[in-house]
Amino acid sequence: MTSIPTVIIGFVSVFVLVPLLREWLEAGSGFSLLTAALTLSVLILPTIVLVFHARLEQLDPLLRLTAEAMGFTPIQQMRYVLLPAASRGLTAAAVLGFGRAIGDTLISLMILLARRTLAPKAQTSLFLAAFCIALLILPYLIHTT
Repeated sequence: MTSIPTVIIGFVSVFVLVPLLREWLEAGSGFSLLTAALTLSVLILPTIVLVFHARLEQLDPLLRLTAEAMGFTPIQQMRYVLLPAASRGLTAAAVLGFGRAIGDTLISLMILLARRTLAPKAQTSLFLAAFCIALLILPYLIHTT
């Protein structure tokens, strides 16, 4: 999933996720902050999972054996032993995922193109059409050049 281009994910979101949310929520056009957030989460989740999984594999096997010897269940092993030991990896995964989300503004632009007003109103719901700052700046750039 990390090798799929952002444009493809954006088009799939516009042509698949937007109609699904429009039908499921029965409110708005489907081009909303919720759609953009879901699409960005699908985009960054593989990066976060891969980095964190690589960090968990690097942990010393003695940690798991010790936790098993103490009688921990697999959930307790993860919660009390492995997650604290891999906290730096989780932080690195979150930073890399957040960086990818910040860098991939194309998805937000593709989804939020539904509303092109120069005087946006305050957003009151995740389901209403949203605006993007780049779309608000664009008309001013065209007129000044």
